[in-house]
Amino acid sequence: ALFTMGGNGDGQPCKFPFKFQGQSYDQCTTEGRTDGYRWCGTTEDYDRDKKYGFCPETAMSTVGGNSEGAPCVFPFIFLGNKYESCTSAGRNDGKLWCASTSSYDDDRKWGFCPDQGYSLFLVAAHEFGHAMGLEHSEDPGALMAPIYTYTKNFRLSQDDIKGIQELYEVSTDVEPGPGPGPGPGPRPTLGPVTPELCKHDIVFDGVAQIRGETFFFKDRFMWRTVNPRGKPTGPLLVATFWPDLPEKIDAVYEAPQDEKAVFFSGNEYWVYSASNLDRGYPKKLTNLGLPLDVQRVDAAFNWGRNKRTYIFAGDRYWKYNEEKKKMELASPKFIADSWNGVPDNLDAVLGLGDSGYTYFFKDQYYLQMEDKSLKIVKIGKINSDWLGC
Repeated sequence: ALFTMGGNGDGQPCKFPFKFQGQSYDQCTTEGRTDGYRWCGTTEDYDRDKKYGFCPETAMSTVGGNSEGAPCVFPFIFLGNKYESCTSAGRNDGKLWCASTSSYDDDRKWGFCPDQGYSLFLVAAHEFGHAMGLEHSEDPGALMAPIYTYTKNFRLSQDDIKGIQELYEVSTDVEPGPGPGPGPGPRPTLGPVTPELCKHDIVFDGVAQIRGETFFFKDRFMWRTVNPRGKPTGPLLVATFWPDLPEKIDAVYEAPQDEKAVFFSGNEYWVYSASNLDRGYPKKLTNLGLPLDVQRVDAAFNWGRNKRTYIFAGDRYWKYNEEKKKMELASPKFIADSWNGVPDNLDAVLGLGDSGYTYFFKDQYYLQMEDKSLKIVKIGKINSDWLGC
């Protein structure tokens, strides 16, 4: 039996199949939730009884793929063969993967197997948190979140730190010491805080339209929406969709010719086909034709009018030809010479397909440019116009 955590099911096991909104489910699901957490009914009919719980983590929870973090199912069938563990069969990049149902051939559900040494550490730390009395956190960036996501260079979040401090209060009574001594030491480092869209003035690292959805990126988190002016859902962990990325990106865009998502961080860039990192990446920025003195980029977007990709860094920009895979000879140019009214040191640039407009993001504001005239037609606040605050 798969025993649940949290919810209102009192730790009862999942009841498979269970009914939700008239549909039958024979495994944990994220349907009905906007936070990506997997859950199940603890009776056969959630619609009637409203009893549910969160599905527990596992060291074999998947990353990427199309299984939304569902765990591996062993054995599973792939191309008629039975697999008792993760495999690289069917791939040419050597990455290990598994099916999240008993038959990939029938269901086509799969995900990457995370790095086992690191993931075991995170799962063990999570279970240790439970042993100390911590319950699940609603913060998706916390160690105690009910769904496991592989995270490089993991740091305990402020939500985890606050939880353990509330359980085990630090005594404020001062024991008499031997006499005068050095002053107090440095304050302990605070853990990372998961940003909240309408409570914090967030300066986004990147904004892009990818496969028809608009994504907003900040540190290791992202928000997404199919309606560019509707309130996005999130936060979600970037690693859930694009594993292997660093904790913070500098820029992102989608190349429309092959629908590949391109991410920049520091002096490197990553290219993804859906959630799969293309072979040979990350690569240095110099592979794109950028000079050595460019150690990071500020923003990038593909312009619908000419299908060229524009890469911004400081007060300059470069024009890249996606078809020829080379930088155009006229690059670089000064932003002020070609984009009248657009500031230097941008945070992000977003081109919305054939909308006829391009959006430049800087601090808490954005500039709307009409593509046809290259004129800025509006300056607005990101919070109210893009985030539904």
